[in-house]
Amino acid sequence: MELLVLQHNRMRELLEEMLSTAGPERRESFEEFVRWLAVHEATEAELMQDTVISR
Repeated sequence: MELLVLQHNRMRELLEEMLSTAGPERRESFEEFVRWLAVHEATEAELMQDTVISR
């Protein structure tokens, strides 16, 4: 669960960065945010699957 919290914090940072930029920098920030979102989604899915299987 600590990993998820760390990912949430990083995604908040990326979102703030994205909202404070414009033009090509904003696009780069957005693309990095999307990559982190995909990683985070996969992490959550794996953790939730492990939780369901262990029950």
